[in-house]
Amino acid sequence: SGSLAAAHGSYTVRGSGSLGGTADAGHFAYQSVTKDGNVAARITSLSGGTGGVMLRAGTGASDAFAAVTIVPGQGAVFTARTATGGAATSSAAVPAGTQPWVKLVRNGNLVSGYVSETGAEGSWRLVGTAGVALPRVALGGLVAGSAAGVATATFSNVTAASTVPVGANIDFLTDWSLANAFVDVVKQARGFTSLATNQPARTDAAGWPTEDFY
Repeated sequence: SGSLAAAHGSYTVRGSGSLGGTADAGHFAYQSVTKDGNVAARITSLSGGTGGVMLRAGTGASDAFAAVTIVPGQGAVFTARTATGGAATSSAAVPAGTQPWVKLVRNGNLVSGYVSETGAEGSWRLVGTAGVALPRVALGGLVAGSAAGVATATFSNVTAASTVPVGANIDFLTDWSLANAFVDVVKQARGFTSLATNQPARTDAAGWPTEDFY
């Protein structure tokens, strides 16, 4: 349970109860995110519990999800329930600094969580990765919760958006040739699949593959 308040580009989420186990509590403010995409925000203040960003299969307490949250005194933690009704697991904490930025990136059902002290390109550090059973249209947004009392998390620079596939806006090519195979890759690519595993490729915080793909 909890609440959401918005003012001048800032969002304050208050929530009681916590993520974890086979059912979650807290408060989740969300919008729809279709297929691959990312959710990111800067946490400008946090008290009474944890706060961060989440991608979730639905609004049920036992639904599959992935989240990267800030735990005061510890840092950023990646938590995931890979299938509805399963038990959630969490990563070790990663140092987060003051007023950190947090981000989740989805490629297929592979979700990776990141933290940054500045939000600048190249500054994001991986917190954790998991394969999560998310539907084509998932829920992405802000979360706050506390195992004892009420957490209050204030966010700025909030984004929740689907990724435009490589080549999605290319209707035709006039310079295609067998000697320039890259243009065909740009035309055809609609996602990134790992050559090694035939599963969604691991990506960096910008959504680009970090392994060989097709």
